[in-house]
Amino acid sequence: MPKDDLQENAPPNLLANALRGEVEWEEDRLIDGLTRKLIQMVADGDELESHGHRLALMASLLGVELGLNRADMLSLRRGAYLHDIGKIGIPSSILLKRGPLDDREWRIMQKHPAIGERICRDLPSLSGILPIIRSHHERWDGTGYPDGLRGETIPLLARITQIADIYDALTTQRPYKSAFLPEKALEIIQEEGQRGWRDPRLVMAIEDLFPVFKTLPPDNASSFSLQALSEVVRRRKWF
Repeated sequence: MPKDDLQENAPPNLLANALRGEVEWEEDRLIDGLTRKLIQMVADGDELESHGHRLALMASLLGVELGLNRADMLSLRRGAYLHDIGKIGIPSSILLKRGPLDDREWRIMQKHPAIGERICRDLPSLSGILPIIRSHHERWDGTGYPDGLRGETIPLLARITQIADIYDALTTQRPYKSAFLPEKALEIIQEEGQRGWRDPRLVMAIEDLFPVFKTLPPDNASSFSLQALSEVVRRRKWF
């Protein structure tokens, strides 16, 4: 049957799902291209790509735990890959510095969320991830950046991405630090929650999911994803 006839005769819901799938596939190609551009601009590209996979998975797990709808889950997954896209605009001398940043360098580094938002804001398909890009370094008590947002004024998807990002950063080796054990990473997140930096509800969510999180292989998220998501879906009956 010709493609036009197939589309004309397809049930409305089936056609809508098919067209939505095509749009998402094209958007995913765009996101993949932006992600690879970021990877090309920084060192340890393989690790950055693995970080994106792990972060998308862990943020999705938290989204399932919190009962997010389909649109938010899609934005969460995409935002996890592109949350640091603004680092394209940060000088490599700062981005790749192995020692601590001085005050001037830190002020420059803090610009990357706003830079990332500017990069993506003219792409309508990425509108849902702009709050993630801009606000993933805000803190629950208002001491984060770039806007000093506090509490519920910080977009939920940004808060979810942030706490998954923190866990992954703590449990993976970086040029300037060794990897923490999962138990130590959870302890640090709990301490930051008590300090007022993190959303208490998300600290509880990561505590609930910790038995799943701690089984995440450090170098291959894909082998973990079906196991982890199926377990959460089985427990929460999310479709």
